[in-house]
Order: sequence, then structure tokens, then C-alpha cells
Amino acid sequence: MDNKLDDGNLYVGNAKGIATSTLKTAVPLSGFGAAAKDVEMGGFKLTGLSDPGLAQDAATKAYVDSKTSKTPQQPTVPTTAVAGDTYYNTTDQHLYVYNGTEWIPMDNKLDDGNLYVGNAKGIATSTLKTAVPLSGFGAAVKDVEMGGFKLTGLSDPGLAQDAATKAYVDSKTVKTPQQPTAPTTAVAGDTYYNTTDQHLYVYNGTEWIPMDNKLDEGNLYVGNAKGIATSTLKTAVPLSGFAAAVKDVEMGGFKITNLADPQNESDAVNKKALDAGLAAASAAAKDNLGNHTAVENIKLGAYAISADGGAGKGLTVEADGSVIFAQSATIRQNFYTPSDRRLKDHIETLSSTLQKIDQIRGVRFEYKDQTKYATGPKIGVIAQELQKVYPEMVTQGKDGFLKVDYTQLTGILIQAIKEQQVEIEELKMRMNKQQEQIDQILKKLK
Repeated sequence: MDNKLDDGNLYVGNAKGIATSTLKTAVPLSGFGAAAKDVEMGGFKLTGLSDPGLAQDAATKAYVDSKTSKTPQQPTVPTTAVAGDTYYNTTDQHLYVYNGTEWIPMDNKLDDGNLYVGNAKGIATSTLKTAVPLSGFGAAVKDVEMGGFKLTGLSDPGLAQDAATKAYVDSKTVKTPQQPTAPTTAVAGDTYYNTTDQHLYVYNGTEWIPMDNKLDEGNLYVGNAKGIATSTLKTAVPLSGFAAAVKDVEMGGFKITNLADPQNESDAVNKKALDAGLAAASAAAKDNLGNHTAVENIKLGAYAISADGGAGKGLTVEADGSVIFAQSATIRQNFYTPSDRRLKDHIETLSSTLQKIDQIRGVRFEYKDQTKYATGPKIGVIAQELQKVYPEMVTQGKDGFLKVDYTQLTGILIQAIKEQQVEIEELKMRMNKQQEQIDQILKKLK
């Protein structure tokens, strides 16, 4: 029952189930469990090993030697070979492989200037560059640099995009005649330069038409009934018939004379009609602001401009210059806010806009005082909620109530959409990756 054991021996259970001192050399290596990690051999061999039978069996030296042989090196092909055999030709210094029919060169050796070109048997063959036709290549994907060299032996072009030869170009170009009179024979498209009036003319099939930019001083080119540009005196061109002006017309201190009496509201007023209107207004003891030009800034004080002059209506200007519209305002043209980059400083791209918008409610509401404010249901935001995340969009009026600049919401919404788009793209990528993984799993299950 003690732990005494001869040097180098092992306790091994015998047939009676009793631990027996046994020489280590008497314990067979077979019968142990599979190794749980690599077996370190300490630089020693495994001797007396049987030749392997299965793929994962340890190989013996005899087995390895039987499977490996040096590639033949000789000036001619081997007399016997099976598909897959190789040999190195010491004459042309190429490595060859036998494909079952013939020996094929397999390395990257290639004569100077030659190209590998597939032959009818599907084998890469060393071919002179001069034997490779330029036709049959794919379409160019960028400009072809000719390095100052010509394309010679070119066929005359047949299609619009074919390269033109010198012969074709020479056949299409002739010098424009230069003479004091028109040619006696001509076809539509012919040109000539008149040395007398120094104009370039083109024949339209009926007559010769001047085509250059020569024009007598002060004249204009005006199309005639035949559709031909004709030199015309400026005084012969009526002002009527032009398109509407796209900006103010500068008169340079000159008058518009011989003006007809106005008929419509937008007609220009002549002196006669203006004097008559002023006289009529004076006679009626009324002053029409529309008939006067202000000579200084108009001061409204505490008053408003409205259709009926009623209190609390129309447009009122505050002492600080702020304008209040007591009723709805309709903008028939564009409403602009200065936004030029050159006017701005401390520019920062908005961030976390989606998170901040989540703290603002879009609400439908009605004003309590519908005599002072707009009537009926409205849609907007609550100023106090907006002030918490974007205080620069909220200000307090003289009456103590908060006001919102809704125009600034545009920038917030633009940035929020961009942030949302980034999230959408990230989700798309994740979904695509997940779909790829699913497809791979399904493929393995098939």
C-alpha cells in the first residue's frame, strides 16, 4: 500500500485489478487516448513506423522517397510521359508540362517583343508582335496616345465616326473663291469672299447671303420676310415687338417723348395725364399718396397702414423698426433672406438634429384670442419646447409672449434628412450583409 516503485517503472493494472510495478519498455504506446495537444519529440525519431494507409497517417521515409522525384533536366523531351509530367529543357531554358498530347511551356520566358497569344488548341503561344492584328481588340476606354507617330495604310472612312485619311480630307476641302463679283455657277452651300465689299457670302440655292460680322456703324441685323439677316438702320427698327424687360431700363437722363395717354393701370403716364390727375385730386380736397414721390423717409409713429384705417389692422412699424402684420400677408413674388457665404462667420454644421427634433412636437392648435391672432386651426410648434433645443429661433415680443422664426426650420430639416439618410444607408449595409449570411447558410443547407 505504500508508494515504493522501481526506478523507471510504472504502476499498471493487471487482470486481477491490482496495480503492478511494470517496466516502461513493457507498456505498449497503443491503447492510450487521443493526444490533447502537440507531442514534443525532443529532437528524437519515431522508428519502426509502418507505411501509411490513411490520409492522416504519419508518413515513413520510404513512402516519401517513393512519391518524390526530381524534374528531368535535358535538351530534348522525355520519350515516355503521362499527363501532368514536367521536364526542364536545358536548350531553350523553358519548363514544360505534358497535357496528354503535347509538351506546353509553363514559365514566363518570352522572346523580346513577342506576345503570348492563345492558339486554336487553347494554348498560349509565343507570337511576334507584328503577327498580332490590331483588329479584334475591345473598344478603347480612354484616348490612345500615338506618341507623335502616324496611322498608315488607313482605309478611307465609310461611317461618320471612322478616322479620316489625308486623301479623304483633301477631297473634301477647297479654297473659298476670292473675287469682286459672285460666281456665275453655284449650288446651295457654296461660299465666296467678295473683295469689293469685303464680305463672306454663302449661296442658299436662290441668292448669295452675307455671313460674316461686318455691319455699317449704327445698323442692326434684322430678319426679313425671307428669313435672311438684313443690315437695317437703327431708326427703322420699331421699339414695339420686343420682349418684356427683365430689369429696370436706364434712360440716361433722357425723356420718353410723344407718349400716348394711359389706358391701363400699368401704362406709363405722360405729363398731360399726370397734371390732370393732380388737378382732380386737389379739386376734391384729397391727397392721394400714390401721386407723390417721397422726399424723405415716411414716419408712421404709432399708426398703421390698412384698407379701412381701422385700429389694430394692416401694417404697423415698431419703434425699433420691426414690422407687424395684423392680418394674413400674401407674397406674390419671392421672399428672400440674405444667405451669402461672404456675409457669414462662425459657420457650424448642425449635429444631432434628429435627436433634437425628437424633443419638439409638431402640433395642431387654435389661438385663444382669435380677434388679435389668426382664426381657425393652425399647425406649428410650441415656442417653449423649441427654445430648449434651438433658442436662437425663439424671441420674446414686447407683449411678453414668445415668437418663433419658422424660416430657420428649413436648415434643421435639411440636416435631419441627411442624418436620417446616413442611418438608412447603414441599415441597408447591415441588411445586405445579413442577407449574404442567410444566402450562405441556405446554400450550405442545400
